[in-house]
Amino acid sequence: MGARSRLRLLGAAEVTYGEIMQLSQGCESSKVAHVRHMQHGDVRRFDREMVLRDDKVVIPAKHEGRTIARTLTYLLHDVGFAPEQIIVLVNGDTHDADGRVDDTAVRALEVSTAIAVRHQSDLLEPLMARLALTYGIAQERLHGKGTALFSACLALESLDLMPEARVFFLDADIQNAVEVEPVQRLMVGALNFQEARLVKLASLGRDNAGIHAFLATLGCPYNAIGALRWPLCGQAMVHWGDLRGMRLAGGYAVEMAMMMDLIERADGDPKIFAEVEINVPLIDKRNTDQIHVRMYFEIMEFISRVRATRTPLCALTDEHLRSINGMDIARLWVPVAQQGNGPNQLEHRYPDVIFPSVEELFP
Repeated sequence: MGARSRLRLLGAAEVTYGEIMQLSQGCESSKVAHVRHMQHGDVRRFDREMVLRDDKVVIPAKHEGRTIARTLTYLLHDVGFAPEQIIVLVNGDTHDADGRVDDTAVRALEVSTAIAVRHQSDLLEPLMARLALTYGIAQERLHGKGTALFSACLALESLDLMPEARVFFLDADIQNAVEVEPVQRLMVGALNFQEARLVKLASLGRDNAGIHAFLATLGCPYNAIGALRWPLCGQAMVHWGDLRGMRLAGGYAVEMAMMMDLIERADGDPKIFAEVEINVPLIDKRNTDQIHVRMYFEIMEFISRVRATRTPLCALTDEHLRSINGMDIARLWVPVAQQGNGPNQLEHRYPDVIFPSVEELFP
């Protein structure tokens, strides 16, 4: 579905940034205040029959050799996926510049050789020249979680999935997936809220307060995303037809880009989202203050750059993308690695790039 036809989902042949902003600000209070929310006490018992044959699970992983086997075992034995339904996207080199060896792929294949282990570099290589010339994305900018998910979309494109096929995203570093049951909860949420286009988990104590505050700034056309308890949660379900048409961010802003795309299609109505509560805190690698600053910078800068074009994300032209992706390096002050051990440090950091959708690349 091209940008123009996708905009017709918003109810008009063409929709301007200003119209989307008015939609966001003018929604009835019931429309702005609520997503489809399931309390943990209402989560029905999971049944393996909820796993559909066309379901796919994407696990972006870098240096997760210690945890990937546990994550895959959870998917195979606790959820009931077949190995062929799982894609492990390795988004790093086998040997990093610092000498570390990434054995994620080896450990994943030890669980089952039928699991699809794909390497980001192999998927991106055929598109390097096109990404640079048409969209202004230089090779050195091809890193980060969003780049891994974009690469996973390239892998999914080769599978000839139906638009209604469900794609589940799962982080590789969850230490207590068996107890949290993230994928089972997403499946129950998808079954209960079949009109929702994106299902996420609702956190226990990880509510992304800074992002909620930023989305509430005056005139933000994406305010309704703040109705989600845990908007930056990496555990999610989306339909392939929607995912194929999304323009993803290259780094930490990738989840935000997905939600921005969907909220544009839905006239600002957050009921396009659903969330399911968890009753056990999710345990994973906790982010440092340094990472939080980098993360919030990339997300806020991403939203600000899209807003500055006065054009919806899904309607940005190639010229828009080249301009945005060629922006100067930002000066970012971040806390030192050890708290209380000196002043903040200055980093020079690129903002997130914006990828074209898979639909644009392979119409």
